[in-house]
Amino acid sequence: VYPFITFPVLRTEKSFIGFRLGLGLSYLTKPFDPLDNYKNIAIGSHVNVAVNLMGEYRWQINSSTALSTGFSLIHFSNGSTATPNYGLNLPMVSVALSKRISKPNEKILLRKPSIPPFSYKDNKIFIFNFMGGYATKNMGNVFGERYNVVMASVNVLKYFNEISAIGLSFDFSHDGSHKAMLERLGIMNPSFMTVMRPGIAPTYEMRISHVVMGFGVGFYWGGKEKSEGDIYEQLTLKYLVYRDIFASVTLRVHGARAAFVSWGLGYRLQYDWGKQQ
Repeated sequence: VYPFITFPVLRTEKSFIGFRLGLGLSYLTKPFDPLDNYKNIAIGSHVNVAVNLMGEYRWQINSSTALSTGFSLIHFSNGSTATPNYGLNLPMVSVALSKRISKPNEKILLRKPSIPPFSYKDNKIFIFNFMGGYATKNMGNVFGERYNVVMASVNVLKYFNEISAIGLSFDFSHDGSHKAMLERLGIMNPSFMTVMRPGIAPTYEMRISHVVMGFGVGFYWGGKEKSEGDIYEQLTLKYLVYRDIFASVTLRVHGARAAFVSWGLGYRLQYDWGKQQ
């Protein structure tokens, strides 16, 4: 079960092309078991995160009926809270026919923003997000232990309309399992700075009311432990709980394999540079 947002790419009177992004939870009935299901090295727990990416084309047949098709990828992973955790990737092709059973709500149309989500509007509004998070990582199949992961991020973004912003995310993570990996390689008692992996990621952010969703692809520019590569993807969901204070959940991925899922808190600062001129 996952909520999703469809981002419009191209829209005409009869046609619609969009991109869907969904994030939620899933329950898998047959995870890894050392006795009964030892061949399943993809999923180690019943409860997992579900991420859905989908490209969609929709053709409006008439005012109440539409035909749509799309290609999607669903990724299941527990963020290394249990191992093994190589994850499951399910590509799918879909065809659907939808029928509206009532008249459109004209009041909803009046709530649309004055400009499309991806158009440019000149402004000098900048957003600074300061966030910290914690995750736990099960490495039982490698070291027989569970490790702590702490992370921090500073985002600097510029809004180009009412809901969308682009910018950079400066990310820092300290994974306890990386210390164990370095010691296995002969680097005894590595320092905090040796284990820490700093990274930088171009980031897109969309805010809808109290919900903020961000996505970025970045690269690590430090850290001695590099077995997971230097490229990472990051999906963050924030909820503004009180004014500019938000709760967050962050999924860090290396390729198609989840590194960790962290839970955290942060502060969101909006600065209108134009008002200071």
